[in-house]
Parts: sequence; structure tokens; C-alpha cells
Amino acid sequence: MKMSDNENMQYVKLRAKNVGVQVICIAIDSLFLIFWILIQYLVDTYVVSKLGLRGIDSWMLLGFQWLFAVSTLIPVIVNIYVDLRIVLQRAQTRIARETETEGEST
Repeated sequence: MKMSDNENMQYVKLRAKNVGVQVICIAIDSLFLIFWILIQYLVDTYVVSKLGLRGIDSWMLLGFQWLFAVSTLIPVIVNIYVDLRIVLQRAQTRIARETETEGEST
């Protein structure tokens, strides 16, 4: 079954929209990650190093730094994971649809 020009255009628009959404999601996720790294660097450079802590105080601060870093990184990782899963599920659905269509035409 051959698609008409209008159907082709609708298909191209839909694919462009999906790709655009995926690119925007990747860009936002990357910005979140860059922002997270920047905050960690700035806090360590301009706040922690100026405190001059020694002994148990420096170990406590280091523990809290790691706890804060991990707890703020988890939502970023979850967002990246969700976006990747959506992309993979859409690809899987498209492959299944194409495979189904090829099976009907033979």
C-alpha cells in the first residue's frame, strides 16, 4: 500500500516532532548534569577550601559533601533514565510496527 503525498508529509512532521522532543530532552538532561558538576566544583573551590577544616571536621564535611552530591545527582540520573527508556520504547514500537507491516505484505 503506497502512501499519498499528504500522508508522507504527516509522517515526516510526526517524525520531526519526535526527534525534536528527543533532542530537547537530551539537551535538558545534559544541562542538568553540567549544572550539577558546576555547582559541585564551585562549592568545593569557593566555600569548602576557604574553611580550612582539619581532623574530624574535615571528614564530617567530606561525608556531607558526598551525601549531598549523591542525593542531588539521583534525580538527574532518573530523568536521563526515563528519557532513554522512552526513546527505546518508541524505537521498539516502531520496529514492531515495521516488522508487522512487512509480514503482511509478503
